[in-house]
Amino acid sequence: MIYGVIIYITIGFVILFFTRETLKNLGINNVSENRFWSICKTVLLFLGKAVMIVTLYLPIGIGILIYSIYFSIRAYSQKSPRIEYDGNLYLLNSSGAGTVCCKDCDFKEEAFGFVHGFGSPRWCKVTLQCQECGQFENLEGYDRVPRKGKCQCGGKLSREVPVFCPTCKSKNMSYHLRYMT
Repeated sequence: MIYGVIIYITIGFVILFFTRETLKNLGINNVSENRFWSICKTVLLFLGKAVMIVTLYLPIGIGILIYSIYFSIRAYSQKSPRIEYDGNLYLLNSSGAGTVCCKDCDFKEEAFGFVHGFGSPRWCKVTLQCQECGQFENLEGYDRVPRKGKCQCGGKLSREVPVFCPTCKSKNMSYHLRYMT
């Protein structure tokens, strides 16, 4: 491939050289006074420059375009995270306010995946689940998201683990979004 590029560029230089040499030789023979020759000279000079542009700059421009597209796609594909779905509901991945429902029994509970306000200090509200009894606790925070806490039963509150039903202990849960902020 590199040999093809070298040959292509060489042909461009040869054509440009012969165009210039032809113009010089014809100019020496005092043909330059002729108005027709003046027009031909301009046309030949234009064609010589056009050939040079097409043979030299166009492949370089196309090469730069292909190079930039290739590396842009490559950089984008490396930065995009791969999210693995394990079939469970996580409050950490939920947004807005909605209802947590068990698909195995009739349990329903209002929950806040993440709701926030505006201004300073920035207010937010999230729901965490006790890992012992399964009860949901709504916690509010200012300038940071509450991530830990203790339940009334003494259990640890979390939103990083899969949600389970407090009634039947099933992990077959769904989240129905009501609104987002």
